[in-house]
Amino acid sequence: VAALRGWRYGFADAPVAPLDMPRPTARARGGALREAWDAYAPGGTPRADDEAPFLRLPGGETAWVRDATYRRAAFEAIVASGRPPADWHRWVAHAVDVEAELHGGSAGVADTAFYRRVFAYLDAARAPREVRASVEFLHGLAAYDFAQAADAADVLVEALRREDRWLLPALLHDGAVVSAIRLGDAGRATRFLAATAPGARRSSDDLRVELLTAWIGRLADAASDSSRTAAGAARGAAAP
Repeated sequence: VAALRGWRYGFADAPVAPLDMPRPTARARGGALREAWDAYAPGGTPRADDEAPFLRLPGGETAWVRDATYRRAAFEAIVASGRPPADWHRWVAHAVDVEAELHGGSAGVADTAFYRRVFAYLDAARAPREVRASVEFLHGLAAYDFAQAADAADVLVEALRREDRWLLPALLHDGAVVSAIRLGDAGRATRFLAATAPGARRSSDDLRVELLTAWIGRLADAASDSSRTAAGAARGAAAP
């Protein structure tokens, strides 16, 4: 809904959520992860003399941050190597997890330093086209660059037709369809919907299905009205 409406939620400044609700909690976790990472790897380079700092947070949040920091450190080590991973599909899955934890609860904002390192790594490791598309898709969704996300979705949907899956079905489905809707492209949204809905495995009465279908219908109706208006104006101009 946030992406459809264009609502933006920036990164949290504090590592503790003011409210025990999903979005504030996810934003606080992202803030705690950035705080721990910045202390461990100032400038993006991990310190060689010690492990990541131990943040003391309420409940089970301390353990969550330590787990997330470890996952990110393992991912950043591959990125820093400049070498291809043992398995590009597994690397993309790892990237999705790290990116989601870092950007959790936010909307319309991307960690530019993180993505700068990742894109540089893709160049250095000569990543396959689908790998780059996967990262561009994630970045486009995070930054509300819907043209980038939709173009990347074209590549990923093409791969999906070859039974070569790079992203979780629901992630590709929602992100691709929403990006096309935000671009005002009902035809593209419909194509994405048809290609990715089977993998998402949602019932026809799922609220998310109804919402996306309704938005596509509104776009199609608006395009039809616009076409009729333009045709009427053209006939009027051509009349003697």
